[in-house]
Amino acid sequence: MNEHILFCKKLTGRTTGQDVFNVIDYFFSQHKLDWKSCSHVCTDGAAAMTGRVNGLMAHIKKCHINW
Repeated sequence: MNEHILFCKKLTGRTTGQDVFNVIDYFFSQHKLDWKSCSHVCTDGAAAMTGRVNGLMAHIKKCHINW
């Protein structure tokens, strides 16, 4: 099994789904990456990651409908 990690960034202060999404989306923008190139997102299962309304996954789906 091979794993590839795109990047790692320490978050200070708040770590809501929106905060995490903003960091990832900014990274994608800086490096001219398209969300369509991202096939999977792995999380720890916390509500900030998986919440249907405010979790990271909800923000990804809201901003990138085809993802």
